[in-house]
This record gives sequence, C-alpha cells and structure tokens, in this order.
Amino acid sequence: MGQGGRRHGSRAGSLWRGRARLVTTAAFWLLLGSTSLAQEPEPPAISEPPPPADDQLIPHAPSPLAFDRFFLRKAYEEEFKGTQIRVGLVGLLANDQPRSLEPQVRMKLRIPRLEGRLHLMVNEDVDQEPDREGQTRPQGQTELLGQQDQAFESVALQFILAETRRWDLSAGPGLRLGMPPEVYFKVQTRRKVRRWEPWLLKLTPTLYWFSKRGHEGEVRFTADRPIKKDYLFRYTSAVAWYDTQNNMDLNSDLYFYQFLPKEAALEYRVGVHGTDKPSVQTESYLSSIAYRWNLGPPWLFAEVRGALLFPREHDYDVAPFVQFRIEAIYRNKGSNNDIEEN
Repeated sequence: MGQGGRRHGSRAGSLWRGRARLVTTAAFWLLLGSTSLAQEPEPPAISEPPPPADDQLIPHAPSPLAFDRFFLRKAYEEEFKGTQIRVGLVGLLANDQPRSLEPQVRMKLRIPRLEGRLHLMVNEDVDQEPDREGQTRPQGQTELLGQQDQAFESVALQFILAETRRWDLSAGPGLRLGMPPEVYFKVQTRRKVRRWEPWLLKLTPTLYWFSKRGHEGEVRFTADRPIKKDYLFRYTSAVAWYDTQNNMDLNSDLYFYQFLPKEAALEYRVGVHGTDKPSVQTESYLSSIAYRWNLGPPWLFAEVRGALLFPREHDYDVAPFVQFRIEAIYRNKGSNNDIEEN
C-alpha cells in the first residue's frame, strides 16, 4: 500500500512537472507568435508624462527604469541598447563563510554598423549553476553573494531579432568558460503592458539550451507601481525548470525603492524561494536592505547591503550577510541608450 502510494505520488509529481513545462513552453511560443503577428499601431512618443489630477501621482515621479538604472538591475542590463562596462570590487561578510573581496567585471558591448541589434556580452547573468549535489542555490542567496568562480565566466552574442515599444525578441549563442567549457544558446522575449495606469506589467520568458545540461527555462513576471515622487513598489515572480535535475524553482519577491537626496537610493526587499522536488516546499526566506550612492564622479558608485537569509537546510535559522560593493560604470553616449517604458 505504501509502495503504491509512493508510485502514485511520483506519477502525480511527474505529471505536474510535465504540465508546468508545457505551460512555460506554450507561453513562450504564444508571446513569440504575437511578436510577429501583432499589428497594433505604436503609440506616439511622449517626452514627459501629462500633469496628473489632484488624486493621482505627483508629477514627474521616477519611472521603474530610473530605479533599475541606478541599481543596475538585470532588467535594465537586458534592455540597454548601448555599450556598458562595469568594473568593481565586492566584499562579503557572512557567519558561515570566510571573508572575501573579489573583482567583478561585466560588459555589454554594442557592435557598430548593425543599428544597435548586436551586442557582445561578457559575464552576462545566464542562470543558476547547480552545485555538486545537483541543487541550485536559492535565488536570493545567489543575488546577495553575487560572486563569480572566475574573473571571466561567460562570453555571448545577443542579437535583437524584433523590437517594438511593447515587444522585443533576442537570441544568440554563448560560451561558459571552464574545464571543460560549455556551449549554450539563449532565446528571450519580453512583453510590456500599460493598460492599468500607473501599473507597468512585464512578462519575460527565456529558454536555454546547454551542451552539457540540456534545456532550461524561466518565466519572469514583474509588476511596478510608482507610489509618489521618488518611491516605487515592485512585485516579481519567477518559475524556472531544469532538465538535468527534473525539478522547478519558484521565487516571489516584494521590493520597495526610494530615491534620496544627493544621488542616493534605498532598496527594501522580502522574498521566498521554493522548489517542487521532492515535493512543493519552501527552501528559504530572505529579507534585505541596500543603500547605494554616488561617490562624486558620475561613473563611480558604492553600495552596502545587509540581509537575513532563513534556509530550510538549517531549519530556517537566520544566516546574516553583509555585502559591500564599489564599482565604476561606463556607458557610451553615442548610441540609443533610452529604453522605452510604454
């Protein structure tokens, strides 16, 4: 009876994972088809938002893009059209890990004469590399630690196949450096919706193929709402699946951003990470606060981030982290650096 129950549970789990993968793949191809078939007219460009009514947002409230640009979030780096180079040092203090201070380099180089459609990516944020036990590190901890195994971890090409104010589609090959190296191919599309002002909704499905690990995928949903001048609320949810591990990762996070005087900003975050293997369960909780500020020159920034991680593997006991970062950022001014929010 017990074996029958386990077999039934295994079949049910496999069926659930199969349906989830089918939904992920179907969502990607539906978005891809809509990109090529949609004939809706493009809205006219708006240089400034119209004056709001008395009960609406304060005029000229920063857009979600302004916060992403200041904190250099993944969404901004993916959509940025020009050349950007980040060089910095990252220090980490944690109870269960030795102190560290490591260099970090990330580049997005615009290839000329192709109308900004081709970029060379160095150390792009590809995915979560499984550890030796085959388990991925919780997304919150991965983002917090932010450390690389080597100075140059990956090199890739990003080609923008189609692009409008509401859609974009990109694809390209890449190489993860290591022994042995691993070839991969990435396809990503993005859909923005502004039908419920002042909300901005964004859906980003991504598919990968790795020469060693097979297929992987992620669907990321983001909802942004400016609250008033200098404040932003954000909700993100992501589902990722891995062929080699036959499991899915589930992530949900709430953010609150605040611009401060003198080129500084705060980020508050709470999140939860889960998995479906061996059953749907919570792997960790995360709470963090980050303070980022400009050091004088417009290209030099510092950031300090404190976080509390509550991992299941330690019976949800608190694991505090403190991260320090200083980085120099170069962006070329000769390319189309503006990203449309409509």
